[in-house]
Amino acid sequence: MHAEGGIRVFLEPYSDALRQLFVGAAGALAASVLQIILSLVVAAVFWVSGDALAARLREFLRQLCGETAAAELDVAAGAVRGVAYGVVGTAVIQAVVMAIGLVVAGIPGAALLGFVTLLLALSQIGAPLIVVVWGGAAAWLFGQDQQGWGIFLIVWGLIVSMMDNVVKPWLIGFGVAMPMSLTILGVFGGFVSFGFLGLFIGPTLIAVGFTILEAWRRAPAATLVE
Repeated sequence: MHAEGGIRVFLEPYSDALRQLFVGAAGALAASVLQIILSLVVAAVFWVSGDALAARLREFLRQLCGETAAAELDVAAGAVRGVAYGVVGTAVIQAVVMAIGLVVAGIPGAALLGFVTLLLALSQIGAPLIVVVWGGAAAWLFGQDQQGWGIFLIVWGLIVSMMDNVVKPWLIGFGVAMPMSLTILGVFGGFVSFGFLGLFIGPTLIAVGFTILEAWRRAPAATLVE
C-alpha cells in the first residue's frame, strides 16, 4: 500500500498530461478503426460490381485522353492493391508470429492477444501499442519467476514490432511498379497527411505521377523514331 501511495504521489503532477495523452491516443485509435470499417464497406460495394465499373472508367479515359490515361487506371489499381497487401498482409504476419511466440512462452490467452495484435497492426496508429502486448506478457513471466522466457518474449516482441518496417514495403512493392523509396514516401506521407486512408491515397498519387513522368520522358524518343 505504501508503494502504491508513493507511485500515486509521484504521478499526481503529471495526471492531467497523462489523461490527455491517453484520451488523444484512444480518440486517434477509434478514428482509425472507424476508417477501416468504412473502407471495408466501400470495398465491399465496389467488389460487387467493380469489374464493370473499371471497364467503363477505362473506356471513358481512353476516349478522353488516349491509352496513357487508361493505363493510369491500372497503375492506380496496382498501387491500391499493393498497399492492401502490405497493410493487411503485414498485420496478419505480425499477429501470427506474435501468437506463436506467446504460445511457446506459455502465455495464457495467446490467441486473444494475437487477435489484439492484428487489430493494432491494422489500425496503424495503434501499431506502437503492440509493445504493450508483448511487454505485458514479459512482465507477467518475470512475475512468475520465469526470467528466461521473459527475455525470450522481449526479443521476440522486438522482432514482431520491427517487422512492420521491413515486410510492409516489401509486400507493397509487388503491386507498385516504381522505386521502393517512392513507395515508402507515399505510404508514410499519405498516412501523416490523411490518416489511415492516406496509406492508399499517397502511394496511388505518387504512382500515377511517376507513370505520367515516365510516359512524358519517353515521348520525345518515340516521336523521333516515327
